[in-house]
Amino acid sequence: MVLPKVCSPFCVGRDFKLYGKQDGTEHIIYNYLFDRGRSTEAICGVLGNMYEESKMNPGVWQAWENTGLGYSLVQWSSADDKYLSYINMGANEVNNWAKADPKGLMDSQLRYLLETMKLTEMTKEENQWLIGNALRYYEQKAPSNGTPKTMTAEEYITSDCDPGDLALVFQAHYERSGHHLQKRVDAANKWYEYFTMQDLTINLDDFPQ
Repeated sequence: MVLPKVCSPFCVGRDFKLYGKQDGTEHIIYNYLFDRGRSTEAICGVLGNMYEESKMNPGVWQAWENTGLGYSLVQWSSADDKYLSYINMGANEVNNWAKADPKGLMDSQLRYLLETMKLTEMTKEENQWLIGNALRYYEQKAPSNGTPKTMTAEEYITSDCDPGDLALVFQAHYERSGHHLQKRVDAANKWYEYFTMQDLTINLDDFPQ
């Protein structure tokens, strides 16, 4: 996915490395989800998808200020129908929020993520955790044997399955992108190495580009 322009001090780029810092986006996301009972493996599955979708930047647009396309950590699309409707803001307002309080914006998006993972029926306004059509998203790459290909959101959030497999499960049930699956897997596994203290030297060069 091409991310042509961003609007947030949390912007992650080759000349701005947050990884390994205690105030980095990865720690904010991890701590927010871990404090709410999510397993490390499940969180890293989410992080693998967020890294591919937005490089974990809460203020990133799929196309600058195009509210009909994706926006935010997981690129909810369309932004108008989903996250922007949830916070009752337009493009200019949310850009100002990203500049003034990126941590607050990120917390809001994580709260929206958890709320929409509870939804199991297709609606226009909200994203949701869908089980019925998950299998179609494994045509290019499926989880390894031993990891269920379908999970409820409740099963996912406490799962101790392989984090790379859980990146595929999250993609199939929630993101439903179907693109760059191996990159999501690789990023999830790198985050797991980091948060389980197997590798404390991670930087952007370690991640799929």
